[in-house]
Amino acid sequence: MRATVATVETLRMPFAPAWPLETERLLLRPFEPDDLAALYEIHSDDDNARWLYNDARTPQQVEELLQRKIAGASLGGRASG
Repeated sequence: MRATVATVETLRMPFAPAWPLETERLLLRPFEPDDLAALYEIHSDDDNARWLYNDARTPQQVEELLQRKIAGASLGGRASG
């Protein structure tokens, strides 16, 4: 039996949502560079980090995470967290 390797092509979303997706109580949009401070506030807090299944992150780690998320969204795929 041969293993299948995922590629960028096979991980692409079959559709691209019309961003932003908005309801009365929620706004979903792709990550943006200006999200760094808010994302750091979440990922640097020990109480939050335990629910994210990792230790609290440094500013550099959060910046790298944000760059991966932005890059993944621009490819139409998912970025790892």
